Amino acid sequence: MSFADVNALRKAGNLEQAFEMAQAELTADPENIWNKRSIAWVYFEQLKAAIHPDQFDTFMQVLTALSELNLPTEETMVMEQIAWQVGKMAFALQKADHVQFDKLDRLFQALTRLPFAKPSASYSFLLKAYQKSNKDWGQYPAFVAWWGFENLMPEDYLPDEMPDGKKSMALAEQVTIAYARKLIEGPIDKEKIEAFFPILDHIINEHPEYQYPPYFKGKLLLAIGDKENMFSAFLPFARKKQTEFWVWEQLGESFPHTDIRYAACLCRALMCRAEPQFLGKVRTKLTEWLLANEQPVEAKTEIEAIAAVYQAEGWRLPPAIQARNQEDWFQKTNALPDNRALYQQFQTPAEEILFGDLPEEVIVVDFVNRDKGALSFVSEVGSHGGLKYGKHLRNLQIGDLLLVRFSGESRDGMHRIFTIKPTLKETTSDLLRPFGGIVSIRSNQPFGFADQVFLEPEFVVKHRLSDGQPIKGDCMLSWNSKRNAMAWKAIRISKT
Repeated sequence: MSFADVNALRKAGNLEQAFEMAQAELTADPENIWNKRSIAWVYFEQLKAAIHPDQFDTFMQVLTALSELNLPTEETMVMEQIAWQVGKMAFALQKADHVQFDKLDRLFQALTRLPFAKPSASYSFLLKAYQKSNKDWGQYPAFVAWWGFENLMPEDYLPDEMPDGKKSMALAEQVTIAYARKLIEGPIDKEKIEAFFPILDHIINEHPEYQYPPYFKGKLLLAIGDKENMFSAFLPFARKKQTEFWVWEQLGESFPHTDIRYAACLCRALMCRAEPQFLGKVRTKLTEWLLANEQPVEAKTEIEAIAAVYQAEGWRLPPAIQARNQEDWFQKTNALPDNRALYQQFQTPAEEILFGDLPEEVIVVDFVNRDKGALSFVSEVGSHGGLKYGKHLRNLQIGDLLLVRFSGESRDGMHRIFTIKPTLKETTSDLLRPFGGIVSIRSNQPFGFADQVFLEPEFVVKHRLSDGQPIKGDCMLSWNSKRNAMAWKAIRISKT
């Protein structure tokens, strides 16, 4: 009898006969690799037939027998097939309404004794199977540590496309944030967290498109008390998610609670669009800061905002807020209708926290569309385009100098800004200069030039300029879209 004979019986569906033959061969010569290989393929068929929660014990018996073969790591072909079956059983166990995690535990322990082919598609399938219970299964961190981040395949770093066309989070990102979350939930193990940082840094550096790894790095640094590095780690994520109140709340935790930047982050959080039911914790933190900084009116305003939501929801007030309600200062203080003025007071400091490490650029306003809250600009570094300034500025004029922090990207010529504010009055720039010369206006043309400075038609009309007239004034560097080049144009002129 031979491997080929057992294989033929197995493929023909005669599993009992194939097993008896393979077992006899293995008993006669237990160290023969062909005998081990022969019965391993029979075990594979037995596993395949037992993939159902009701047959879990049978499945485990076969898996135990397989591990006792002590197959060498070179047996990749059969072990890849075994991994697929184990993954299917793990998925099957988790389809139940009440998952029996003790069975996942037993299955995991059996896996640790098998020489799986890795990295491989089937080994990644095992990870996908156990990832399903990452939030509830207590052994998840141990499983990931055993499985090994180094065994992720290139495909695991790519998002999968769902049937509806949407893309799901890449397996690598899923596992990274799930493992980080477990480390944060504790008990906090500083040694494990620090050992995870190189893996996390690799993910962050190689895949900047992943949104959440920087967030969890910040959370991990906060968990071990490293607030200084937490701020720099969390910053890239905070910039992407700056419209979320909880991001600002988290960012605030990187500062001492006595720091004004802590309050700035809390106020900025309360400027985000969010359901009032979610803001109680933020308001409570801000209340304590306000009281510590002798602002009882604003503090009572926050407390009343909390109370209004809790009353509407039928919730009981937190003990800390109940205690404040009974204090003498609270009874004697009249609250404001709201704290919007306070929040706006902290808006610029909050934006400085988020983008203060980015360089500011000086730009000059080339055109203003007040209806749309937009402007065109030219910068000192030679860039040009448009941006939305919204409610940040008032009474903008062509030729005004502004300090801006950009995202570094533009779409259809429109730039996204992080911060924008007027320059100081004494600011000088090469974008502006004085000029003087003789007006040159050709016959039947509405525009003119002086000292190679363009005089727009409306300037010609406004100042009643005529050919040969001497003038002087100020000009700015402007983008000439027709010539696709920079050119000087007059913005303020006076007759001489």
